[in-house]
Amino acid sequence: MFEELDGAVIRDLSIEGIRLGRDTQKGALAGRIRNSQVEQIRVSGITGRLGDGILRNCLTRVEIAAPERIGNGGIIGGPQTGSAAVEASLSLSTGVNANRISGWNVLGITSSAYELESSDSESNLSPETEHRVFSATEEETREPSFYTDILGWSEAIWSFDRLAAEGIPSLR
Repeated sequence: MFEELDGAVIRDLSIEGIRLGRDTQKGALAGRIRNSQVEQIRVSGITGRLGDGILRNCLTRVEIAAPERIGNGGIIGGPQTGSAAVEASLSLSTGVNANRISGWNVLGITSSAYELESSDSESNLSPETEHRVFSATEEETREPSFYTDILGWSEAIWSFDRLAAEGIPSLR
């Protein structure tokens, strides 16, 4: 949608059926997000690069086809250095040449980011992220209580009516 977001607040957005070409810093919402707040988003691969911003209450389900794993993630591609804040979010992304959440090891200030346990992508779980990044089974992610109780998502914003059939909640 955007090449860059700087100082933006994006809320309550669903982007579906998008296909991204090969390029640096590509994402369905933006190639680069700086100094911004992004909440309640349902999309495939949110941003190529997140710097000095927060992604909160976001969900991705994308199949990543990339030439290499580094720099390619289900929620964010990078930045290469520093820290990214991904909070109360879930990546249901797959793809052997990708990481489940972030393309780089930059999740130092992340809290409660979840990745699909059965994904064929590389896990972002590590000793450095063990209290911030967690694994979720497909069965867990098909229960409304996972989103409301564990992630703290609001039923006023998210609908769980089609969760069993489609495997993901939708924005109201």
